[in-house]
Amino acid sequence: MEKVVFYCEKASDMYSSMAYVIAQIGVEIPYMLIQVFIFSSIVYPMVGFQLTITKFFWFVLYMILSFTDYTLYGMMAVALTPNIEIDAGLSFLIFMIMECLLWLHCRKKDDAGLVEVDVLG
Repeated sequence: MEKVVFYCEKASDMYSSMAYVIAQIGVEIPYMLIQVFIFSSIVYPMVGFQLTITKFFWFVLYMILSFTDYTLYGMMAVALTPNIEIDAGLSFLIFMIMECLLWLHCRKKDDAGLVEVDVLG
């Protein structure tokens, strides 16, 4: 719904798009932090990682950075595209390219030449 509101406000030129983006970022940050802490407190022990406070907070930091990256990318895509259809197509393509490149980055070979995935180690 907020994409439609943003496109209407952008088309009417009532105020700068930058004011809308700054306000949206200010609203999203506390919500994102709460969401990350709830998500991390459930997922971290469920996955079976070592239950040390240091590793848990590294996991939380990684999640905060990931959630922030995807949220701010979504806001940028909405601000740069003229309508929702183009935004959805562009976002899908860029997210697929990003995931493929990240997958290639996480791959490494062991001593036998087999490929194993080392995500957090």
